[in-house]
Amino acid sequence: MKCSLAALAVILAFCPLAWGQTAAKKAAKKDDLFGKTSGTPELVSRPLGKERLALDDAEKIFVTPLDLPAEQVLDTIVYGKDGQHAFLATKDGVLHKVSVPELVEVARLEIGSSGALGLSRAGIVAAIEAPPALVVIDETSLKVKKRIPVAGATYVTCAPANNLAIACANRERSEAVYIVDTGRGTAVARTAHQVTAARAAASARRTTTFSDFGYPTLTPDGKHLVVCSSEGLHRLAVKGTNLALEESGPRIGQNPQGIELSIDGRYVALPSGGGNSAAPGHPEVGYGTYIYALGNLQSPKIGIKSGAYPRELSLDPIAKLIYAQNHEHQLLVIDTAGVEQGKYKLDPQGGDVREFALHPEGRQMLVLMEQALVWVEIEE
Repeated sequence: MKCSLAALAVILAFCPLAWGQTAAKKAAKKDDLFGKTSGTPELVSRPLGKERLALDDAEKIFVTPLDLPAEQVLDTIVYGKDGQHAFLATKDGVLHKVSVPELVEVARLEIGSSGALGLSRAGIVAAIEAPPALVVIDETSLKVKKRIPVAGATYVTCAPANNLAIACANRERSEAVYIVDTGRGTAVARTAHQVTAARAAASARRTTTFSDFGYPTLTPDGKHLVVCSSEGLHRLAVKGTNLALEESGPRIGQNPQGIELSIDGRYVALPSGGGNSAAPGHPEVGYGTYIYALGNLQSPKIGIKSGAYPRELSLDPIAKLIYAQNHEHQLLVIDTAGVEQGKYKLDPQGGDVREFALHPEGRQMLVLMEQALVWVEIEE
């Protein structure tokens, strides 16, 4: 029986699952992390942690390297709701469930080429590239619960407290985002022009122009979306499938690298490769970063001086510490007064830090570098 090209296109359009399975099979052949895996969840038991050692210059900081190629791991590591497992995805499309602090891989699943991971109340959410979709995965069994078509989505940010996810085509800058309900499986597009001004947003609290969505980051409670636009921070209220601009901070970003929220969602920062520029009323920090209360983007709570070049930051409200880096040291430990407590090299061959994945309980984290992934524990 002959099939026209038009008919074939219709068949493929209505068979995204089959197409996704084909992409996943191809991805498995290219995955260098743990070898070939099947398209269904696999239970495994592979120890990943190497020897746990105290840093030479810090007796209370312990580092355990993980035995896997860090260059393949996406810089969107998430922890499960109970904090007992970390979820890592590779560029080639395999999701890995790793127990912490034991550092044992316990399960894996082919998901297809992915751009990012997030955690919503519905489960682990992966932004899949072919076909473009958000895939919702049960964090216990790693079974796929739902596949939500989202055109062009390569990045996702989620709210663990509810089913909300925000997806976009480009993490660094997008003209539009999708507001996704990972429970119902719905997605609604919103452009920057469709964002309304919240009633409480006075003109004095809009010191830069909001025109696009850069590094969109949801707060843990899902009530706000923080973005970078015009080199400043902007706080948007999430109201159903609509977004309302509440506040715009000053222009501070010199080559912004991402948005960092504290794990409790109360504080926010915009690490920038050239440091944050001093806006009116801001202390001079040079190659440094301002940290703001989420509810006040006009005046920073503190400015930290990390040195060239500040790319990554993590805010630990439980330990009351700030973790940063510079081009010479992969970990700076700074107190809430901005005083540096120590600076360390976690792996001399690891390269630049790509992510501080802070554990929900604080004081421990996976640190992803260009050529190394390590588990770091900071004792009291």
